[in-house]
Amino acid sequence: MAAANKPVWVQVAEAGFGARLEELGWKPVSPAHWRLDGDGVIWRTMLDRPWGEDWDPEADGIDLTGCFADETGFELAGLDDLVKRLHPGRHHRWLNRTIRRSVRVHLSFTVGGEFYDLSCRRHAEWMGANWTWKEALRRQLRGRRRSPPIERLYDVEPVYRTKEKYGRGIGYVGGWWDTNDFGVEEVSARLMRHWEAYMKPRIDAWATGKDTLEFSMFTEPEPDKTASSIVDVYAHYVVGDLDYCQRRLRAEVSRKVPTLEEELAWLKKVRFFKDYPTYGPKEKKATALRFIESAEEEVRLARRVARTLDLKLD
Repeated sequence: MAAANKPVWVQVAEAGFGARLEELGWKPVSPAHWRLDGDGVIWRTMLDRPWGEDWDPEADGIDLTGCFADETGFELAGLDDLVKRLHPGRHHRWLNRTIRRSVRVHLSFTVGGEFYDLSCRRHAEWMGANWTWKEALRRQLRGRRRSPPIERLYDVEPVYRTKEKYGRGIGYVGGWWDTNDFGVEEVSARLMRHWEAYMKPRIDAWATGKDTLEFSMFTEPEPDKTASSIVDVYAHYVVGDLDYCQRRLRAEVSRKVPTLEEELAWLKKVRFFKDYPTYGPKEKKATALRFIESAEEEVRLARRVARTLDLKLD
């Protein structure tokens, strides 16, 4: 197929980006998808068409001809198989979709996301250098302290675009690379420079399954306390850290299940029902009972997981 007839992300891959990844040890899976296997971790880097949940670029008047997105992410090997084993009746996977819809990872990153973080730090430095704390407070009280224009946020790379005109204060909103002004070869070179600057250090730091336990979803800061999920237990189990698993499961099976009176008092204390003004005593009682049942289910789950994984909690 002639280069001009190939998707632009494939052209970018063939213009040098893919060859450089292969030099670094990555194996090609398809023309714009590469894989790197570590000890208990699988890394993937992909180029493809830009996309977002519930986003229609044509409706926003955006022409994505000559544009593509990048994504790099990892899968903790064995985690999803363990989840399926422990929850056979659920159609749930911890893996998340990527720009390659059929490819899933546990956590992913983009070069654009790194641009966002860098640019926000630059903006914070600019505010610190140009505003006194009184000026910053005055702007905040007047509701004028919105995020800076995205053009300023992304000035670290002129070939990177985003659909947002202003930051919305909720973090990185997504974007894409545009080859129309600079050409495929130049954009491929720029992408590779940024990828090596931002992605490679993270991949090198998380080269094994144990390394990825630094991911906040995989490790609770206080293992001897309860948490909202036990996916961290599963992550530590697949890498062989059974001591952590036992500490967390002991905390879960010791979880205090409140009485109905205690739960109702807590819901009142936190003003839970202020958003439900029509709730009467019957509805409030039913809500409290659901929370109590949820706590009881967490205890039962922890006990079942400990039995299935043969983890002694005594």
